[in-house]
Amino acid sequence: MNIANDMDAGQNLTKQVIKSGGSVKYWWPTEMEEKQWYLHHPEHNKFGFDTTYNDRIYHAFLSRFDLSDGFITKWKSILPEYKKFWLRLFRKKWKRVS
Repeated sequence: MNIANDMDAGQNLTKQVIKSGGSVKYWWPTEMEEKQWYLHHPEHNKFGFDTTYNDRIYHAFLSRFDLSDGFITKWKSILPEYKKFWLRLFRKKWKRVS
């Protein structure tokens, strides 16, 4: 797979899968900190730095350039809910064991 200058790795991979007859299911942007780029879709028409897809997958674009502030901010915002989730999950498992 050759990376082209006009597309990122994910876009290139998607193109190759389709070209080879594979099927693709897209994740749509549901939240973003900074709208940066146009997305060719009538409903989901922008994406950018620190984009969350399908309310589940977070992507910090250009993190290879050490732009990690957005990731750290996002993690701090969800950390309290994440802790509550794991406590509930493990509390149930511990009760079953005892």
